[in-house]
Amino acid sequence: MARAGVTDEEVFVAADTIEASGQTVTIARVRDALGGTGSYTTISRHLEVWRERRDSEKQDELPAVPGSIEETMVNAVRTIWQQAMGLARSEFESLREGLRAETTEKEHALSEAHSEIDRLERDFEKQEHATAAAQEKFEKANETAMRLSIEHQAAQAEIERLRDELVSARAEAREARDEAAELRGRVQALEELSAAKKKTPRT
Repeated sequence: MARAGVTDEEVFVAADTIEASGQTVTIARVRDALGGTGSYTTISRHLEVWRERRDSEKQDELPAVPGSIEETMVNAVRTIWQQAMGLARSEFESLREGLRAETTEKEHALSEAHSEIDRLERDFEKQEHATAAAQEKFEKANETAMRLSIEHQAAQAEIERLRDELVSARAEAREARDEAAELRGRVQALEELSAAKKKTPRT
């Protein structure tokens, strides 16, 4: 019967021994090396850790790169770097020229916009002055119209007064003419009476 409690160190030692003998490390061989003890699940879990450690150690033990290959790699990297830098410079110059042209265009558009704003402000000021002048003329014309209206009303009242006086004067003139006619009649009668008396002989 398999005993429980197989440790990871026991599994690691058995796996190292099997690998050193040139055999492939398997769960069954590790279990046989342990005398048939340990569950497959436990041995499998420990073997995963063992393989991770072995792979890490193998990566740390990689042989050094030969000088010729290293020089070739350095030259290749340098060439690629120079080409990349050349492309980057070219791209940078292209972008800078594009940005410069775009900036110039925007500055020109901004200058035109400022000029248009200045023109509109001048036009607005002129319009304000013209509106103020027109308002002043309107107010003066309104004052003149009111003054003329008042003068017209006064003149109309004066005309009505003069018309009334004329009517009264005409009435007085008719009355005077009537009185004068009456007086002329009386004078004529007196003259006729006086003449008649002169023609009558005295006794």
